[in-house]
Amino acid sequence: MKKGRKQMTGYKEGIREALPIMVGYVPLGLAAGLLLKQAGLSVLQIGLMSMLVFGGSSQFATAALLMNEASFMDILLMIILLNSRQMLFTSSLAKYLKEAPLFKTLLLCQCTTDESYAMNMFQFEKAEKGEGQRSVDNGLWVACLTYTTWCVSTIVGALLGGIIAGPEAVMNYVLTAMFIGLLIPQLKTRLIVMIAGLSGLLALALAPFLPTGVNIMLCTLVSSYLGYWLEKRRMRHLRGKRRNL
Repeated sequence: MKKGRKQMTGYKEGIREALPIMVGYVPLGLAAGLLLKQAGLSVLQIGLMSMLVFGGSSQFATAALLMNEASFMDILLMIILLNSRQMLFTSSLAKYLKEAPLFKTLLLCQCTTDESYAMNMFQFEKAEKGEGQRSVDNGLWVACLTYTTWCVSTIVGALLGGIIAGPEAVMNYVLTAMFIGLLIPQLKTRLIVMIAGLSGLLALALAPFLPTGVNIMLCTLVSSYLGYWLEKRRMRHLRGKRRNL
């Protein structure tokens, strides 16, 4: 009986924590499904991509690359590059999952995104400080609910894409607007604004000389390394100032 009550409580907490993320995923998922359908993928392919890749930025990038007739290898490398950050997210959750069954750990890793990771990490850290309790089951509710919302939304978007046939020029405009919408909330510091600006300028400068896929990957790698180097330099400078105080 106690176990049933605990599971019900975890379910309610999961819905409460996941709901804001789910609401945000619906329009993005619909847009991703619609754009991927317009880019030439079938509803089945879009559904499988959402379930296996499960990455909004990767799926939007795939739509952009397909519309620009990029090669399969370009698309695959871009997906790996964009989704590689998930390894960092899930590895930082590992210390809270030591006693969890392997299949639950694997499921949580598969269903984790930036938003569900942030929510789960926040709650696990609170529990570590003694502010409430947190288990892998709580984390799974959040991750699986957001995962399901994204997959269903992209499939519905793909079905709508089969009905609503938009001109390619309009779809390219929508895709550009979507990427801008994803970028703006991330521009929280001057460093990020500078890196984003430099990455955009580099992409424009290389566009006449490189294929779209290679250009995007190269700019992503260069801007990521530059951001890492500048942040590391800033932290070293701050540590030096603290020592001098």
